[in-house]
Amino acid sequence: MIKFPMELNWIKTENPTLADNILGKVILVYFWTSSNINSIKSINMLNNLYSKYKVYGFEILGVHIPEFDFEFDINNVLNAVQYYNIQFPIITNVINQQLKAFKNPIQPAYYLHNDMGHIVYKDYKCEYEIIEEHIKQLLVLKGEKIKDLPESINFPTKFPLLNLSNCYLGYNKLFNFASFEKINNSKIQKYTIPAPIKKNHVYFEGVWQIEKNKSILKKAGGKIIYRYYGNKLNIIMGAGLPVKAKVLIDEKRLELGNSGEDIDDSGSVNIKEYRLYNLINTYNIYETHTCEIIFKNKDVEVYAFTIEEN
Repeated sequence: MIKFPMELNWIKTENPTLADNILGKVILVYFWTSSNINSIKSINMLNNLYSKYKVYGFEILGVHIPEFDFEFDINNVLNAVQYYNIQFPIITNVINQQLKAFKNPIQPAYYLHNDMGHIVYKDYKCEYEIIEEHIKQLLVLKGEKIKDLPESINFPTKFPLLNLSNCYLGYNKLFNFASFEKINNSKIQKYTIPAPIKKNHVYFEGVWQIEKNKSILKKAGGKIIYRYYGNKLNIIMGAGLPVKAKVLIDEKRLELGNSGEDIDDSGSVNIKEYRLYNLINTYNIYETHTCEIIFKNKDVEVYAFTIEEN
């Protein structure tokens, strides 16, 4: 039976009495991470379910599970909730004892509870129509007469989990670092880029501090080069103050057919919030490309590249 105490940080609810008033509601517990692309892609679907069935005693509890250090900061979670327009309550700083009850292996994950608080359905693939049908059945079983539903949004029957390749940018998991200099853990050091650029390798140029789970640019004008295969390239990053970076594909300016959604008309990305930024999108064309990011300001923090391959 689910139980989340009041001491947790609650977002998107003015009255977090859900912790003491969970019985009597059909609850979907949604485990997610604010920088995880599969978590992000399911938010619109969940908002739709929430708006349709909340009036009948349906509730969604989004349990935020951090992967990177910035995701432990409640302000960054608040920014993500606002940026992605999440409509349902979110819980942060959940402790291990509460997580063990679910034995949850991945994010995102969906655990549907009946009105007695028991898990009746688990989903790790975001099968929208199946989730919605279970919700309706559970609401009917608890005595709700469902009628006059808004017209359904045309979501896919199944949200396919994207085949993701992650290139982490902290020394703990940075296995394909190929700058001329060796990584000097947590020390400020100048790095240079040798030739040729190899596929699936990442290169730093300029003055960087490579820490366990991230890298920090310590002097303006640094760059990252990454050669990858796929159709969409994202990077998880952020900065305390606004940072602007030029993004090139194969040494050329990004254009309409390959610009990611976070690229402006000048071919640059404007960085502030700690989140996932989409740099390159070649749509249905899967190719090998070299991405070059040239930072005009210092103090940007980079965490990982995510390459979408389907």
